[in-house]
Amino acid sequence: MADPWLTVALPVHNGEATLAATLESAASEQPDGVEFILLDSSAGDGCRRIAESFSGRMNIVYRYVPDILPWTAKTNEAMRMARSGHVAMLHQDDLWIKGHLRSVRAAILAFPDAVMQAGSSRLIDFAGRIVGDWNCGLAAGRIDGPAAAKHLIVQNGVAIPSPVIRREAWIRVGGLDPALWYTADWDLYLKLALLGDIAVRPEKTTAFRIHSGSLTMTGRMEKGAFK
Repeated sequence: MADPWLTVALPVHNGEATLAATLESAASEQPDGVEFILLDSSAGDGCRRIAESFSGRMNIVYRYVPDILPWTAKTNEAMRMARSGHVAMLHQDDLWIKGHLRSVRAAILAFPDAVMQAGSSRLIDFAGRIVGDWNCGLAAGRIDGPAAAKHLIVQNGVAIPSPVIRREAWIRVGGLDPALWYTADWDLYLKLALLGDIAVRPEKTTAFRIHSGSLTMTGRMEKGAFK
C-alpha cells in the first residue's frame, strides 16, 4: 500500500455529539491518500462505533487509549504513528468545508518547502451554523517565517483545523508541549515559524466550533479536557 500524502490526527474524548459531523465533513472531501489516526479515550464505545461507520469511506486508524487523556498527548502520539510527509489536526467538534483538500494540495504544490500552511477559518455554533470568521491576519501567499512569528506572537489567528505541517518540521520542534494546556497550538506555530516560511491559503475551508464544553470557553483545565 502506498504511503499517504497527508495524516490527520483526531484526538477524541467523549465526542459522540459532534464526531459524526466532523468525520462526515472529512469523508465528503473524498480523502484518497489521507490517513486519519483517531485516538480515543472516551468512557464508552460510542465514538468507536461512529468511527467504524465511516471506515468504508475513509482510511481511519482507530486506537483506544484510555490512559492518554490530554488532546496534546494523543496528537503527539498520532504524529509519531504518521506515515506521510505532511500532518494536520482535526478535533472531534470541528469541520472541513468543501474544497479543503483541494486548497491544501494546491498550497503544497505552490510552496513545497513551507514548514506550515494555514488559512482563515469559519466560526460555527453547536448546531453547525456559521456565526463568524477566525481571520489569520496574514496575506495569502508565502510569508517569511520570522515575520509571521512577529504577527502570531501578538495574537493566535490560526484555528486548530487549519494548519498543515511538514512532519519533519513537527518532529524538529518537538510537537505540542503537553504542559501548555491552553496555548500548546500557539506555541507550536511560533516554533514552526522560526524554522522557515509559512504559506497562507486564500480560502476559508475549515470551521472551529464554539460551544460551552470547549476549553476556549470554559477557560479551565480539567482531566480529559478536549479543547
